[in-house]
Amino acid sequence: EQDPLYILQGHLAYTFRPGLWASAGMGYGSGGESTLNGTPKDDRKGTLAAGCSVGAPLSRTVGIKLGYLNSRTQEDTGVDSDTIMIAVSALW
Repeated sequence: EQDPLYILQGHLAYTFRPGLWASAGMGYGSGGESTLNGTPKDDRKGTLAAGCSVGAPLSRTVGIKLGYLNSRTQEDTGVDSDTIMIAVSALW
């Protein structure tokens, strides 16, 4: 079984003009320790994450979004990561 994982998040977004926007967010997750056959696994999770993104129209029906996400574990177990993303959206 696993204890609850509690997460607190905050986000901000701003629209400069229709279709052109920027956003930023931050979150922290804590808890989630596992127990196997009644024995605690000492694998409590604690992760701090932050990210930002910007979106812009390329045409009337196509847009692009660029984003960055950074996460850092605050415990002995977990993953540190840096992620860059690019997305294209089309409306038809």
